[in-house]
Amino acid sequence: AKTSTEWIEHWAKAYKVNAQDMISVAICESELNTNAFNRTDGVGGSRGLFQYQTTTWNMFSQELGEELDIWSAYDQSKLTAYAWSKNRQFHWTCAKLLKLT
Repeated sequence: AKTSTEWIEHWAKAYKVNAQDMISVAICESELNTNAFNRTDGVGGSRGLFQYQTTTWNMFSQELGEELDIWSAYDQSKLTAYAWSKNRQFHWTCAKLLKLT
């Protein structure tokens, strides 16, 4: 099985976005913890590797046209790489903190 970092690298390459920037954001958001859950963030909290709020997750998933698992490192990496390929880095607080937007 691949690690979260390996999935990020895989999907970053597939979507032609910067893997190291994605890894930096994932470390900042969740310390690379696929099961991270921040109850206090937004409506209903933020989940997973890249700390998605449910509304953002559903919006990006529908746009991509796939039903994805918010707790999956594979799916979080894929959806984030997709979103970044559409210049949506600004959705992540840590991307702003790291000056990637």
